[in-house]
Amino acid sequence: MRRGHFPLVSTIIVLVLAAAVGYLTFVDVDVPRIAMQGVGAAMSRLGVSLQILSHSIAEGNGASVETYFGAAPVPMLVNIENPVPEGYTPENLVRMREYCDGSVVIIKGSEIEGNRQAVDALMTMLQVAIEEGVDNWQISAGYRSVKYQQQLWDDKVYEYRQQGLNGSQAQTATAKYVARPGCSEHHTGLAFDVTVPGESFPLTKQSKWLAENCWKYGFIIRYTEEKQEITGINAEPWHIRYVGQPHAQVMQENNWCLEEYIQSLGN
Repeated sequence: MRRGHFPLVSTIIVLVLAAAVGYLTFVDVDVPRIAMQGVGAAMSRLGVSLQILSHSIAEGNGASVETYFGAAPVPMLVNIENPVPEGYTPENLVRMREYCDGSVVIIKGSEIEGNRQAVDALMTMLQVAIEEGVDNWQISAGYRSVKYQQQLWDDKVYEYRQQGLNGSQAQTATAKYVARPGCSEHHTGLAFDVTVPGESFPLTKQSKWLAENCWKYGFIIRYTEEKQEITGINAEPWHIRYVGQPHAQVMQENNWCLEEYIQSLGN
């Protein structure tokens, strides 16, 4: 890959393929559906790469940008200012205890779900970690409905009320650790809480490995201590979010949280 340089040859190839398929369609030649889908997917990935590059150039900040095919759509930003749409339900959810290899990762709850693409990336990542001598992984949370998030919110507010805080104080304290219903990344099916059975995760070798390597597989540590003022959430080294490539790599290279990255794209 070449930094800050768009793959011109690849662009030409894709455009030629698109023109060829378009011509065959125009002259009423039966083009296989898979060919049409393949070109469409390539054009979509090309569009994402062009968007990232164009915004980088427009910003003029010298940021290092890697552009290549296989790019995921621009990540969905979910936070207090950007809740999920009412009635939103993610697609392609899989029941992780049934879907994942139990020899690679423990799925703590039988009802935990995740987006299939994100789960596949997660499994690839954890398999590599195991090969490098870091094992004993557990997933404690994945997709959450808004209703379930409301329950978590209410339980935490009640806990603080029992400690003597008033209603407003309890909600403020809760917001530092629990996203408000509708504003949780877990609603996307792309976020996971990674833990180690019986241990405090932040001090483990698993936490260190995850922080150093998760970007290679399309994940980010969503809430870090240095970005708390931006995210509004206290550091959670166990909470990872799948954003895909090249987004994870660009964020890693520029030390951006998701809010900063989305802002850099002008979205």
